[in-house]
Parts: sequence; structure tokens; C-alpha cells
Amino acid sequence: MDHGPGAIAPLFTTCTRCGAEAGYHAGVCVIDGVLHWSVEGGCETCGAGEVGRGRGEVPEHVSAALVAAHGEVVVRAEPLPATVGARAFKTVREVFGVPLAEVRGRLRALAAEGERGTEPETALLAARLREGGFAVTLEAGEPPTGEKRFVPIAPGRRWPANPAAHGLPVLTAAPARVGRGRGREVPLVPGSLPEELREPLADYLAAGRVLVVAAGPAPDPLAEGPYEYVSVGRATDGTWAWDLAWEQWVRRRGCAPSEEFVRHVRARGFVPPPDTTG
Repeated sequence: MDHGPGAIAPLFTTCTRCGAEAGYHAGVCVIDGVLHWSVEGGCETCGAGEVGRGRGEVPEHVSAALVAAHGEVVVRAEPLPATVGARAFKTVREVFGVPLAEVRGRLRALAAEGERGTEPETALLAARLREGGFAVTLEAGEPPTGEKRFVPIAPGRRWPANPAAHGLPVLTAAPARVGRGRGREVPLVPGSLPEELREPLADYLAAGRVLVVAAGPAPDPLAEGPYEYVSVGRATDGTWAWDLAWEQWVRRRGCAPSEEFVRHVRARGFVPPPDTTG
């Protein structure tokens, strides 16, 4: 999976549970040549949180938040001398999705005014234009305003109040042998793994072959606030499989997975089989 440029910015709304101001992170990144966006966060007053995410065209309120925090970028482009007219027309039609009658005007606008947007959006646009035979320049546009961006309603799907922030135990699926499902639920206990095992075990988990991964992260149930996230997906070393979040729980918080899994990794000298490394 190829990760390109990304950016995050604060975004605010009103909590649908308690009515207090809720803080979010709006984010945009490029993954495998596609824009992915998300709005994730929650309410520090009651612990409720919500998430919205998607791919492709970035919602206006997400782009506006990033521009307010980081400023705007301008892309200007002209066909290279070796790029024949037909190829330039084809590139513009494919990149912008405009009818043939509008291509010539879009070509002139690209060279003069350019296209404006967030860094991830303009980086992806620049890459596509370069592939199509254009000479591209990226310039700073409007500077960041620092304006506090609000959305009038909650951005998306709700998740439960953060259990760790309210003193409740957090259960998750332990690593399990391949073919035995996701594993039994175990409590996540920060600091339960010896310090000297954290980095080698986390590196082992990170090196596994990824079986499936979500487009965006999920809130970390161990976080004390709404702005920490973990990866969502599964990985394997060919014998055991585990949720991707285990690497972060081990490395960041020293949470111990099952003793049997730790013994398995120790027996391998913390080196996964070469044909399964991700």
C-alpha cells in the first residue's frame, strides 16, 4: 500500500449527546493514488464520539478546515513540448472529468490561474498531470487563517463513550492461531508487558503480512481523550494472526497479549518468516 501526502486539522461541532462543544480531527491523505478523508473525534465532556470517512472527492468542510490550518496550494501546469495536443486533451478530460468542449478553457486556466486546494489534493493532482505529460509547479496560495472551523451537525457514525476515559475495562480479541477465528477476548492492561519486550514484540507485529486493512483508523479505546487512533485490520506470520492495533498497544502502552503468543514470538527470536513480512 502506497501512502502519499496527508494533513490533519481541528474541526468542531456540537455534541449530539450533551450539547457541549466537541472537537474533531479532519484529515485527508493519499493512499494508492486515491484521496481518503476522515472526520474523527469526540466530546471531552461526556466521552461520546463520532466518525465519518470516505474516499474520492473531499467534503467542503474538511477541505476548508485544512486550508484554515495549513493554507492553500496552487497547481499550475502546461503541456510539455513533447506532449501532443490529443494527449494533453485526454489527460485533462480524465483528470477533471470535463466534456471535450471545456478542455481548451481548462488548459488555459491551468496555466494562468491554476487549481487551488489542500496539500494532499494538489499533490495528487500534480502527480496525475505529470504522468500525463505536463510541466507542473506548486506554489503557496492563501496562507493559513487559523480560523476555528465548525460543522453544524455531527459528522457521521457514532461510537460508544471511551471506556478507558471513564475507568472501565477494555476488552479486545487476543492474537490467535490461524484457522481459530479472531481469538478470545482479553483485557488491555497498559504496562503489563515488560519494558524490554515492547520494541521487539511491536516490531514483530508490525512486520506481519497484512491480510486486510481499513481505509482509515479508529479511536483508541485506551486513549484518555478523543484524538488518539489505532489501525484497523488483520496481519499474520503464517501461524498466528492478530489485529493491527496490537502493534500500537504493545509499543505505546506496553499491553501484553497472550502468554502463548509471546512464547511463540520468543521462540522465533522475534523474527517473522521472510515470506510473511508485510
